[in-house]
Amino acid sequence: MHRIQQHPHPPAPLAHHRPYDVHSPALAARTFWNHYETGLLVQLWLELEPLFAANKRNAGVWAQLAQRLTEQSARHRTVRECRIKWKNMWAKHR
Repeated sequence: MHRIQQHPHPPAPLAHHRPYDVHSPALAARTFWNHYETGLLVQLWLELEPLFAANKRNAGVWAQLAQRLTEQSARHRTVRECRIKWKNMWAKHR
């Protein structure tokens, strides 16, 4: 019989995340956006578009969008998740 060799050291943790992202739900598990959430993201962005256009620093607008999305859907979405989803959709649209 062949023996399976076990390595004496466990694999090193992935070092691709920044320390401030450690507690982010986005890193815990990859969550997929359903059609309702995606449509709601677009709808909310269109409602807040004047605020996005008026502010160069729009972190507060993204926070408002993420909070409203969380309130109207069954899943909590962070500002980071919303921005990444929007950026990816916009890149595909171009």
